[in-house]
Amino acid sequence: VTAARERKGVAIRYAAASRKKAESRAIDPYGIVHHAGEWYLVGHCHKRGDTRTFRIDRIATLESRDSHFEIPEGFDLETYRREHLYVPSADAVAVQVQLDPLATARVGANWPIGTVRQHDDGSSEITIDCEGFEWVTGWVLGMGKHAVITQPAAAVSAMRERVAGLKAVL
Repeated sequence: VTAARERKGVAIRYAAASRKKAESRAIDPYGIVHHAGEWYLVGHCHKRGDTRTFRIDRIATLESRDSHFEIPEGFDLETYRREHLYVPSADAVAVQVQLDPLATARVGANWPIGTVRQHDDGSSEITIDCEGFEWVTGWVLGMGKHAVITQPAAAVSAMRERVAGLKAVL
């Protein structure tokens, strides 16, 4: 809070849910917000080059840096919270899922948040920002053979591992 108030940069070690170890990040902290029972640091992430959110309980360490910043003109923390908080966190990964016509029909109007491309043959492709692959692999499994994760390779591998784990239990 003090760094945000003084507009002083910070260095954090951030342990995202999608990674096994904490990563160092240089952040210009715009402020702290409360959303859905969690506290978040909102600020400019120098690694990603964009405004990102960081769950406070996942910040392992925080140190002040000798840098000062200005909050972008027109940026409003409360507006950001209302409009963007679920949208990509610091470690979101874009996952592409291909759906055949049957899966596309099953989804209907209930698409998850993402970019959807509909194809003339009734199939579709959605790109979803995910923190880890647990949710997206479960969603795709629910479609059976009618949906497949196509990118990135790490998400494809996560899907293979999840299916192998299910086979081992059966």
